[in-house]
Amino acid sequence: MPRKNSTGAAAGSVRDCVARLPHCRITGIIKGRQNITVVTAMKLARVFGQTPGYWLNLQRFYDVAKAEDEIGEELAAILPIVEKHDATSVAA
Repeated sequence: MPRKNSTGAAAGSVRDCVARLPHCRITGIIKGRQNITVVTAMKLARVFGQTPGYWLNLQRFYDVAKAEDEIGEELAAILPIVEKHDATSVAA
């Protein structure tokens, strides 16, 4: 039976990941210098037992957070054309 680490993944998973993806690619992703591509997401999903969508969503959330940091003041200055509606106030 394979050993498990604190995340429940097999203990060799990190080594497996490094064996399947170039070290510079993994380092680039961790340091935020490279994006998780579809192909990388598929490989990470295979190694760690997640779906490719899981990894792509992580990338998407990172991209949105980074963009908000970069243009947050500009976004705050934009007035919406349509007001937000509270979902509870919409008539059935």
